[in-house]
Amino acid sequence: MKPEQGLAQGQGLGAQLGAHYSVTLLRMQTAICHTEAGQPRQAAELYRQWLQDEAFSPRDYGYFSSLMASALALAGEPQHA
Repeated sequence: MKPEQGLAQGQGLGAQLGAHYSVTLLRMQTAICHTEAGQPRQAAELYRQWLQDEAFSPRDYGYFSSLMASALALAGEPQHA
């Protein structure tokens, strides 16, 4: 298995990511990259799948929710933003 496949499947992350860093946070940062790369639909899909209020502090959840709203608007779905 390639290293990126392990990350994509969430395998072995305890040894690869820092103690405060989670797969969910990695997905949020990946979504940010997709938005910046002009792929807001992929970003919105990641936000839909991975953004959960129990995974983040209220501040971080609000931050990522605003980024999701931007991605949705850029993807042509402002009614869902």
